[in-house]
Amino acid sequence: MALLFCNYMSFVSYNGEIVDASLPVLQIHNRAFKYGDGVFETMRMWNGNILLQDFHFERLLHGLTTLEITNDKSFPEIVSASIHQLCERNSCCSSAKIRVAVFREEANGAGFSIEVTPLPHQSYQLNNEGWGIDIYPEVLKNCDVFSNLKSASYLPYVMADLYAKVNGLQECLVMNTHHFIADGSKTNIFIVKDKVVFTPALDQGCVAGVMRRFIINQLQKSAYSIQETEVSAEMLLNAEEVFMTNAIKGIQWVRSFRNKVYDSTITRQFFDTFLAAG
Repeated sequence: MALLFCNYMSFVSYNGEIVDASLPVLQIHNRAFKYGDGVFETMRMWNGNILLQDFHFERLLHGLTTLEITNDKSFPEIVSASIHQLCERNSCCSSAKIRVAVFREEANGAGFSIEVTPLPHQSYQLNNEGWGIDIYPEVLKNCDVFSNLKSASYLPYVMADLYAKVNGLQECLVMNTHHFIADGSKTNIFIVKDKVVFTPALDQGCVAGVMRRFIINQLQKSAYSIQETEVSAEMLLNAEEVFMTNAIKGIQWVRSFRNKVYDSTITRQFFDTFLAAG
């Protein structure tokens, strides 16, 4: 039977068992590989703690419920313990990127794999050079019950990321079937204009980002108002500032969208207020 390999780190975890990463890990009939039948989480470890852990596991369990993949009540504790064990084994508890993939197994149960990769910085770092972004023109994302999930079926985002690389961009936006912006290939997007921060609403088909949720919560306590709404390309052209978020990089400021160039003063204030401590 053919097998899939994972060989770019020392150890990985498969259903809680630590395995040498140079050895076979997934069997070829794995449903995530064959059908994209599963979800995943990308988390950040910092000083032995999984940042925004509750948000991550809430989203993970919501995804499993949506896909009708059964799991035990202790599943989050099992996965969390496996993450810590693997980070210790790979000597990266101080700062690491964690990827947890959960997939449907026989009898509809939840199997999982975990990868951890050391990160060079313990705390979040605001990018010195602003990102250049544009819109991926080839695919429109549906707005349905699956749209907000971190689905293993990730092809539109894979192709948007490839488009960004080919065109010398740092990020690429994905539009929904109504021709509004959903999100980026690896990030959620926020637009600043006149003391209001706009971000695509969940009904616009964006992934329900954990850092997106955290930033929205923080903005609700700030002097800025937050609007989850439809976001158009025209709004990008009229924005004062634009920033992108995800759980690994935190906040990243955008320098330009096409010929529009942005400032970063407000974004830096948000970063310093919300993320600089961790």
